[in-house]
Amino acid sequence: MTIEALYQEARIRASSVVPDEARQSLPIPVLRNNKLQVDFLFAPNFLSATTGEMLYTPSHQISFDVESGALLELRKVSPAYYGINQQAGQEIGMMALPDGMDASQFLAHRQRLLVLCDTLFDAFRRNDSSDASKDLAIEYRRLFSYVSEPPLHVYYKARGQEFFQWMENLIKSP
Repeated sequence: MTIEALYQEARIRASSVVPDEARQSLPIPVLRNNKLQVDFLFAPNFLSATTGEMLYTPSHQISFDVESGALLELRKVSPAYYGINQQAGQEIGMMALPDGMDASQFLAHRQRLLVLCDTLFDAFRRNDSSDASKDLAIEYRRLFSYVSEPPLHVYYKARGQEFFQWMENLIKSP
């Protein structure tokens, strides 16, 4: 299954326990016994016409096996699950489009990032350090900075620590 398909599947599978308005994270790759899984976090949010979209700490995580597309788990989570010192249900910040970017540009960048994930996450699984993987990692990092939710960055880094470290090492390599 593609990462883009799993992104859609995560919303569908989580809908029984996660409110429709909860913010879904981008995919987070995690290695378990040399098998690649992808996790998505769901963070409650409140959209106000005057203040914008306020995010709260993630409340749920859904995990899929990338190779088979099988649902591994859907669980309730708290910041402590990720080793983060925040209270469950705490406001963590605003979500807004980057300056100078409109909604169609944002969606195009997110779409491109999801497509990149298939190849880049597989390179991560294989610990590939080729120039092609490095180029993908550079593009991914750029797009991630545009479309990820800054208040959730600490959660991305905590859950996908091995991936983000691999990616940064790859980008810095000669």
